[in-house]
Amino acid sequence: MFASEQQRVDAATARQQWQAWQKICDVSKLVFLDETSTSTDMIRRDGRALGDARCADTAQAGHWQALTFIAGLRTDQLRHRGA
Repeated sequence: MFASEQQRVDAATARQQWQAWQKICDVSKLVFLDETSTSTDMIRRDGRALGDARCADTAQAGHWQALTFIAGLRTDQLRHRGA
């Protein structure tokens, strides 16, 4: 199954131009951005115990709602910022 826009002439032309540019681009000028986030309360919510025993434990809970990490990756360096 393919996206229907692949059949359009303008999309095919843009794709060919993109592929041609990739062969000649200066990769040292590219920056790839990535953003990821997670809850800081990273503990398991369930567990298993033998027989009828209750599975219980304690863990320090996170005090923020979420942690976000943004990184810019270049061919010569990695720059990051945690917020």
